[in-house]
Amino acid sequence: MNRAKSQLRRWLPSSLFPHPATSDQGRRILAAAIINGILAVNSAMKKAIDSDHPSLALALFNAVRLANLRPDDYTFTFILKAIALLRLSGRVPELHSLSLKLGYGDNPFVQNSLIRVYFGIVQPRTARRVFDEMSGSVRDLVSWNSVISGYVQNKLYSHALHLFDEMTEPRNSISPDSISYVGALVACARIKAPKLGQRIHAYALAGGFNIDFFLGSSLIDMYAKCGLVEDARKVFDEMPDKNSVCWSAMIAGYAGAGEFKLSVEIFREMQRAGMRPDEAALTSVISACAQLGALSHGSWVWAFCRAHGLDDSPRVKSAMIDFFSKCGEVEKAMEIFKEMPLKDVVAWTAMIGGLAANGRAAMAVELFSEMEICPNDVTFLEVLSACSHGGFVETGFRYFREMVEIYRIEPLMQHYGCMVDLLGRARLLKEMELFIRNMPIEPDVVIWRALIFASKNCGNLDMAEMAAGRVEQLEMQGGEHGSRVMLANAYASASRWESVRLVREAMDELGMRKKPGCSSVEVDGSVHEFSVSDAFDPCMGLILEVLLSLNQIICSVGIELEEARFCSILEVYK
Repeated sequence: MNRAKSQLRRWLPSSLFPHPATSDQGRRILAAAIINGILAVNSAMKKAIDSDHPSLALALFNAVRLANLRPDDYTFTFILKAIALLRLSGRVPELHSLSLKLGYGDNPFVQNSLIRVYFGIVQPRTARRVFDEMSGSVRDLVSWNSVISGYVQNKLYSHALHLFDEMTEPRNSISPDSISYVGALVACARIKAPKLGQRIHAYALAGGFNIDFFLGSSLIDMYAKCGLVEDARKVFDEMPDKNSVCWSAMIAGYAGAGEFKLSVEIFREMQRAGMRPDEAALTSVISACAQLGALSHGSWVWAFCRAHGLDDSPRVKSAMIDFFSKCGEVEKAMEIFKEMPLKDVVAWTAMIGGLAANGRAAMAVELFSEMEICPNDVTFLEVLSACSHGGFVETGFRYFREMVEIYRIEPLMQHYGCMVDLLGRARLLKEMELFIRNMPIEPDVVIWRALIFASKNCGNLDMAEMAAGRVEQLEMQGGEHGSRVMLANAYASASRWESVRLVREAMDELGMRKKPGCSSVEVDGSVHEFSVSDAFDPCMGLILEVLLSLNQIICSVGIELEEARFCSILEVYK
């Protein structure tokens, strides 16, 4: 036996091994495996894949073919997994053909592995063809779940839901399991299909499924992403046991729905329950604190991360950079950024955006020029915004061209919006209109609103009226009326009060009411929210007295403001 192994080691070519330094060891492993038969080869391939050495598994398979050993179904399962890890998509059709030639066309292990690999190399049609060609006796629950999960992986959500619906038909003798339901719920969340999600939830309950961690977190995520955050909370509260994924889903759900205070509150509940937060929970609650401007809350989360060794995550650090920037603590944000040994594109983007948002446009542009990695579309969005706020017209257009010509990034509506805003802030009204008309995509409401705003600042009411007409056409579908409000403001800036009155009267006749804005401020650890005509804050009288005092101080140094306006505001709250 030892002599046979020695001869086989000499016979195996070194070309089987990707690294010459490991060829001797590899020959020994291959020789021992082949001498002991295909079961030993399979065991060696599994160990190679589990130890993150898929190339050795590939070498083992190649040696099996050279030695004229017949691979079994497990061999194909392992080699397909190794091929997927190595991203050798060209080998998949070859292995598919070999499996059919060796008679594994009706083997569920091999066919299911092929389905997963084809989806992994973004060939969903071929994966579906493999599924469809499987006989009814071969097509098992794993086959259905592999296709549903593959469609979700490839963002073909409607296909996933259609297959799930087909799976539940009485003519099919298969019943979905929790993996099937989770795949369908994820698809519902992505396309925001709440009614279908509710129906799938009902199916699961009727099927006797307990809402465990796996299914519960998917339901919470689906309801929250579909805007039914109260239903998400109901599922959460009814779960007898919750793990960190469930808590994270609820925290992220509140944050995604704009319920930032509730997001922070449930994070506090998570701490009281003795549950250790994961990366997803931390990034969600940090984002919520950033949106609230809750500096003390967010600082407490950061201190918690550092005390419990959770501050090494690049995602958490990037979230903290964004948080401190939004709270005006840009120096603290820069400190965290500089501490990061390896900065990914998210960290660079967050820091560039943070500098731009805090009036440091020149520093943002300089930091962009120092980027050590390739920027993405969001990075360009931030640097273009910096150019807009800094008035760097030429630099902005240079970066816009580089984004398209060098980095091959197709501009989105947001990028065009930054360029329009850049021209508007520079009062280049004609160039702004020309840029909008030459856009390769149809301008949206935001683009035309930017033109209204710029026209108002430049005193060009004709252009403002034209842009307002475009906005009104686009808003008719959504029942909005922001264009009329902006047009009324433009008329007011030009002291055309009769035009203001006519616009306001037209809005009243149509029952239009502008939704009041809302802002928040943190004082002594408590977050206070304010909206227009909101008289419920117990300190409102004191707030308005301070506001009037500030107005008197400003007027005393020679800056004329409309004191009557402040007095009228005071009357609203009396």
